[in-house]
Amino acid sequence: MNSPQDKLAGIRMVQARIREILLDDWDPIGVGKAPQAQDEYDSYVGPVYTLIEERRGSYPIAQYLYRVQTDRMGLTQSKNEIQLEPLAQKLAALADEL
Repeated sequence: MNSPQDKLAGIRMVQARIREILLDDWDPIGVGKAPQAQDEYDSYVGPVYTLIEERRGSYPIAQYLYRVQTDRMGLTQSKNEIQLEPLAQKLAALADEL
């Protein structure tokens, strides 16, 4: 049986992977390699984690990231939901680690 500490460690591990994927694979503003900007996308980890935990599939994740790019970041030349689908599938696959 998993203890609460084990469950929390698992959650933190998945959230760390989300953070890493957002920095390495998504990175719409190009700061992923800057040491001082490693927390740039941290505010998006929680919502992505929730979508993964709900096991709703990759498309809601792609939609969320698209809205972040366009609505929050104001990027007009951003990838659309379909272009974000491979990234969203990679994130959705983290559900297997929960």
